[in-house]
Amino acid sequence: MIEIIRQDFQNNKRLFNAKKHQLAALLGKNTIIEHVGSTAIPEMSGKNIIDILVAAGSVAELKNFSEKLQSAGFFAGKNSRSNYIFLASKQEETASGDTHVHLAIKNTPIYDDFIVLRQYLLRNPTVAKEYSNTKEVFAKVANFSRGDYKKLKSKYVDESLTRARKELRDGAK
Repeated sequence: MIEIIRQDFQNNKRLFNAKKHQLAALLGKNTIIEHVGSTAIPEMSGKNIIDILVAAGSVAELKNFSEKLQSAGFFAGKNSRSNYIFLASKQEETASGDTHVHLAIKNTPIYDDFIVLRQYLLRNPTVAKEYSNTKEVFAKVANFSRGDYKKLKSKYVDESLTRARKELRDGAK
């Protein structure tokens, strides 16, 4: 069961900075650690979970980071692949106040997608508001089922990424 709420951006920014400090102490002070997901966007609704993207330089470093985080109490998720590992601060992965860590190899499509979508939403507050409202609708349509909500949201995110990449390409011309 999921709950979509209007998030407190300033508080989530403080929480991210505290988590970033902890992760840097664990993974290395030069590790690239980014605030992504809905808590990184002002006025956004969501599950109030701090999403953190950590850049790895190689598969070996990705696995090393994962082992360190699991030793520190994070739980490995089911969506991991060769160049991406998902970890959560709680085994159930759904509660407000959780932390989700996305380990990805830098400059891969999955890593870039997190950054491109965040930047797109930050540059386009109207689009961010539409996305926020759409997430609330999706939760209701999915009858607050996490799995059904994720399917609806995934398609919407893919469409948003297509628009974001187009904007990025058009702006680069």
